[in-house]
Amino acid sequence: MQEPIYNNGTVKVAKEGVSAYLAWYRTLSMADAKEISDVCSRLTKEAAKNAGVDLYDIGRNTFSFFGHQTEENWEKQRASVSEKMLQFFHFAEEFEQPIRAALWSKEAAFLYIGNPQKGIIVMEPEKYMTYTPDRDYSDLTPAQAMAELGSAAVCDMSIIPVGAGTALSQKTVKEQLSTHQTEIEKLKSEMKDVEGAKTGELAELTAQIEALKQELWQKKDKLMAELTDKDETMNEDKRNAYKGLALFLKAYRLFEYTLNVGDIPYEGILEGKEGNLTVAYNTQEDVFKFLLNDLDKAHEYFRNANQTTFDGDPIFGGKVEQWHRVSNALELRVLINLSKKINSTDINIKSKFNEVLDRNLLLRSNADNLQITFSTKEGQLYPFNESLHSYKQYVMISGLVIDALKANEDYRLFYYANPSEGKLNSGSQENDWDAYIGIDPSDPIDELKLIADQTKEFCQFNNRYTSYEPGEPYIRIGYAEQNFILAEAALRTWITGDAAEYYKKGIEASMKFVADNTPDAQKYHHGRKMTSDIITQTLAKPGIQLNGTFEEDLKKIITQKYLANFMQSPYQAYYDYRRTGYPEFPINPLTNQNPNEPTKMPVRWLYPSAEYDYNKANVEAAVQRQFNGSDEVNKLMWILQE
Repeated sequence: MQEPIYNNGTVKVAKEGVSAYLAWYRTLSMADAKEISDVCSRLTKEAAKNAGVDLYDIGRNTFSFFGHQTEENWEKQRASVSEKMLQFFHFAEEFEQPIRAALWSKEAAFLYIGNPQKGIIVMEPEKYMTYTPDRDYSDLTPAQAMAELGSAAVCDMSIIPVGAGTALSQKTVKEQLSTHQTEIEKLKSEMKDVEGAKTGELAELTAQIEALKQELWQKKDKLMAELTDKDETMNEDKRNAYKGLALFLKAYRLFEYTLNVGDIPYEGILEGKEGNLTVAYNTQEDVFKFLLNDLDKAHEYFRNANQTTFDGDPIFGGKVEQWHRVSNALELRVLINLSKKINSTDINIKSKFNEVLDRNLLLRSNADNLQITFSTKEGQLYPFNESLHSYKQYVMISGLVIDALKANEDYRLFYYANPSEGKLNSGSQENDWDAYIGIDPSDPIDELKLIADQTKEFCQFNNRYTSYEPGEPYIRIGYAEQNFILAEAALRTWITGDAAEYYKKGIEASMKFVADNTPDAQKYHHGRKMTSDIITQTLAKPGIQLNGTFEEDLKKIITQKYLANFMQSPYQAYYDYRRTGYPEFPINPLTNQNPNEPTKMPVRWLYPSAEYDYNKANVEAAVQRQFNGSDEVNKLMWILQE
């Protein structure tokens, strides 16, 4: 039997593997689950002992091996767990999160994303997925680790003391600490020898021995105090850093959830960890207060972390200041989504916005972006690469993107799209503006198929998305977006800055990001290379300038923000559209799948079915409070009400 491996590997699973495993699990009988529970029972004990992972509740909920279970309950539980498993693998794929294994054997594996105390159990995992053990880097110096990993983004050598980058490793640091401990033990031994010495008759010798004892004790106490002070200071700084990061991540996720549905559980969100699944919902107004409060606390924790670094950060290498800047940028994103609540007496939006600005810790350039960077390594390819999903290269690009870029002769057009095959067949060149045609996504599907199959007068994704394996980084919170937020805030007179200046900085940041993350090759820019001079010329175009009414200028800001988010943040444009009406997305009542309001775009998601299964009373109370009992996609949540 294969000995279980604990807490040291990454798991890869293809879609067909996910489908096969879920198909097996969905047909699993309660009797079979009880047999499997014997395996789980043994592995839970081993996992708790060897990996520090308590799998009891996870295994019980997955395979239902407690005695009073019924077939009906098992079917409900099996359906619920199937959905959670699907969400688990979907989350990992959509957000490019690595799947880790805290336990791996032929019999079973425990998989998790981020938190090793939360995850799923998979039986006979080698049938469905592959396991790669982690490399042991403990004997490598920072410089060797960087060379091994092949990425300067892993660690900033400027934060490592001179000489340490090529001399120190995790192993050598441990050895040095062991040496210090040996010295202390040696001092203790010497003191015992002195204490046991036969002092004899000479008072002078006695005095010398006593003086030596005192000296040794002082040396020991000084060394211990220095080690204790360093350890306590380091631990406290790191605790502050991790607390700030935890609050940022909590706010980041729950902010998205409340934007999607409205009221959500916030105060009691962690009660599920203790087994309470019937958590009360907070109003969306209170949720936003909690979000801002948590981000303010994160700011204080980051400020008190004294620029320490922390482990386990593949984005910024544990640099606290970078996370501090990103957290403040997120707080601006939260505040701009309250644009319809400017008169709220409980949340002073203007004051809070300026408070965040006064911290002087915002994103300074694209180098500060919170983003995921891809590579040519297996498992790290850009997710739209044709080797992974070939069908994605046939996406038809909307005219909303194409026409907006053509209107200002914006070279991003040639980086976003490939020229229309139909236009090239008619004699156009790939660097001609008229070779690029977008489609109306609201047209009937038959008309779109006709264009795709016959005229071919539409644009596909640029080759940089489909054939260039690293693609471009995926921005979660970025410098360009921050500038568009500041531009909108200035336009609304929330802040005293120049809206036009922030607006142009946002466009410039977007254009530089595209140019800097695209190889200089004809097939990627089609002969329209985006240089600094081209960017300057674009910013001077008449159609770019803010010189109209409030609505005209707001439309330009939000439209440029939308263009900057192309193939980036998927829902930011939707959230902006809901509260501003821009960009003006085409809506065709004949094709719109909004059954109750065919002339409108839905403004929210429905609450998930799992909430109605396990937290029915609370979700129904929230729906009644917000929408008079109707959980419907056209209902306006609190932030969208004037």
